Amino acid sequence: MINSRIVALAWGGAILALAACGSAGSGSGQAYNERLNDAPALLTQCVIEHGSLPGPFEQTVRQWVSGSGIRITASNAGSFLAWFKSHDTETVAGKSLAEWRVWSATNDALPTAVCGSDASDPSGLHKQIFSQDPTASDPWSK
Repeated sequence: MINSRIVALAWGGAILALAACGSAGSGSGQAYNERLNDAPALLTQCVIEHGSLPGPFEQTVRQWVSGSGIRITASNAGSFLAWFKSHDTETVAGKSLAEWRVWSATNDALPTAVCGSDASDPSGLHKQIFSQDPTASDPWSK
C-alpha cells in the first residue's frame, strides 16, 4: 500500500471525507480505503501497458517508471502521487482516472475497459508494482 500519510498530503481532505463515509473500524471500510490508496498505481500501470493515457508520457523523467511498467517504493511514492494527482482528470475509456480510482475501490476490481486482461488479477498487478516494497500490503487479496 502507498504510504497513507503521503496519500493524505497528496489528496488533501478527499481521503478524510472518503474514510469518513465507511464504517469506522470495519474491515470492509479499511479494505475500501486501502484499495482507494492502491488503485492509482494499478490504473497507471494499465494505461501505460495499453497506451491509453492521452498525451505524451515522459518515461525518462519519472523515477517510478521501470522499463515498461512502474515500481512504487517508499522513496518514490510522493513523486508518483504528485504525477497522478496532476493527471487524474485525464479521460480513459469514458471516465476520468479519478472516477476509475473510486470505481476500482468500490468494486474491489479493476475495470476491464482500462486494464484489459490485467483486470482479472489486481493482486498480481499489485505484487508486480510494489515488488520492491516488502511492507506493501495487498488490499486486492480475497
